[in-house]
Amino acid sequence: MERCIRCGRRVLLSRYRDDAGRYCSIHCYASNSNLAFCPACQDATTDDRAGGTFTFNGIGTIFAGAKGRCPECHSVIQGRYIAFAWVPIVPLGPRRVIYMARRSITDPIRFVANRLTSDAAVDAARLPSERGALTPLRRFAILISVFLATVAAQEIENRQLRESTRDEVLLACGDNSVCQVAIKQHFAPCFDAATGGQFFAQTVDKATLAECINRKAGSLMLRTSPTR
Repeated sequence: MERCIRCGRRVLLSRYRDDAGRYCSIHCYASNSNLAFCPACQDATTDDRAGGTFTFNGIGTIFAGAKGRCPECHSVIQGRYIAFAWVPIVPLGPRRVIYMARRSITDPIRFVANRLTSDAAVDAARLPSERGALTPLRRFAILISVFLATVAAQEIENRQLRESTRDEVLLACGDNSVCQVAIKQHFAPCFDAATGGQFFAQTVDKATLAECINRKAGSLMLRTSPTR
């Protein structure tokens, strides 16, 4: 497995690369040790700094995308956005951004981000994205994929919990066929009541489950228990 030529970490998913090799992230791909723009990039930007970025639980301001990497200072053009759930929503304009090269993943991310001049902004709009750049659309696609995978995994867990609980209460009936029929008829709504209807339920209130089945059956089928 290749290592990042900037910080030495193993490269897992990143597709940032140049003739020198691969980079683990945009922070290494668009970095130099001086945290300074070359003269050409300095002339293409204004003295108006973008300031820092801040997010709380995925809500705040972020940089996204990458294009126009400078072969001399390695700075890139990134869009600054207001983000929700880490997905860029409201564009705040392009910036030329350069990062301080990091030696370790624990090092803080330091960067300088300047606004582009009007002419540079027009030219930047025509540039293609760098290969592997997390554009807003790609970020949204990743978020949707993660969400769907989480829902699918939780659905499997819910099904397993439902089936194991159903087998357990059927076992408690023993050879009582009336009890078994009552459970088969009333288990589904009573299971929902015992889990509070929660999609991410991890436990079942067995006392509530037994009380619900007994009430719907009209007689004592299962003993109630406070255990969960």
